[in-house]
Amino acid sequence: MPKIEFLESPKPVLVHRNYSVWGFLAGFVTGILVGHPLFMIMYVLHEYLYQQGPLDFTQAILHSFSFHAWPLSLLFGLSGALFGSLLGWVYSLLMESRLHEEYLRKEFELQVASLRHHYKNLAIGIKGLSNRIKEKLGKLDEVLEGICAKRRDCPGFQAYSQEFENIENHVVTLDSAARDLEATLAKELQLLRALASDCLILVPQDLYSVLTSSLRVLLGLRFQEKEIKVEINGRPWEECRETLPLQFEPYATEVVLQNILSNAMKYGNHIGVRVLDQAAEVRLEVEDNGPGFEVEKLKHRLLTTYADKKEESTHLGLGVSLYLLSKCGGRLGVSSELGRGTTFYMVLPK
Repeated sequence: MPKIEFLESPKPVLVHRNYSVWGFLAGFVTGILVGHPLFMIMYVLHEYLYQQGPLDFTQAILHSFSFHAWPLSLLFGLSGALFGSLLGWVYSLLMESRLHEEYLRKEFELQVASLRHHYKNLAIGIKGLSNRIKEKLGKLDEVLEGICAKRRDCPGFQAYSQEFENIENHVVTLDSAARDLEATLAKELQLLRALASDCLILVPQDLYSVLTSSLRVLLGLRFQEKEIKVEINGRPWEECRETLPLQFEPYATEVVLQNILSNAMKYGNHIGVRVLDQAAEVRLEVEDNGPGFEVEKLKHRLLTTYADKKEESTHLGLGVSLYLLSKCGGRLGVSSELGRGTTFYMVLPK
């Protein structure tokens, strides 16, 4: 029977004891070999400048290693040992904190992957259900075709045909929903990795493509029932053919754009988007004709912890947008007046 090897997950390692001991030893040796001779050199230099004593550095160094100077050497060694032990202890705390942070990050990624796995199974289940319905519809169609040689002569054929077509449309909707769910899960995983990473990975992308894609998603799903007019640089967004290559993280930027655009569409029905290509940065402005708000209140709410918020909106989307933009060196600004609409300014570095 082959030997069973049990696997273990990585765990944070405590390292502060080793670094403290090594720091103690290194500090002790440094205090004796460097600290005491350096003190004697400074003493000789002081005597030369103020007492006109001989300037003999070699004699001073040899004197620091003489037998009768051991009490002072020991004092320097102990001082260096205490200082080195303290540095080792501080360094070990920093290393332990870094290892613990890395462990928490891996744990977070595992939890995200597990969550995505469950939802992926749900998407696969929806797709499998739609395939089974298709098979059932195909068999039902064959049975009815065998019963009625000429379908149009069968009683109730028109009603059956209409219902059959409706069911087929529902199956197509299920397929589309499953595909959209899988694509959304992939994007969400990339976004969560961006949130957990130290820095975002920037890749060359077309800003206008990401912008129009975000508009298409919002207008086609969330705000499908609302009449909203959107313009990009003064023209209908559907006619946008411009391009602007830029280095940015596509998933994070898409989330920021969707947050800003959805806020504008929520309160207004005429959205104006302007893209300004400047020397060192690109500024994207999103203006709406909504009721506006007091900017100071918004800044206060963003600084308030989520547990203490009592308003209907926690402004979590804006908080995430600020966090993502700060990681890629971007900025988010806003100007608003009550009754005069709001403009958000998203700035991305080149």
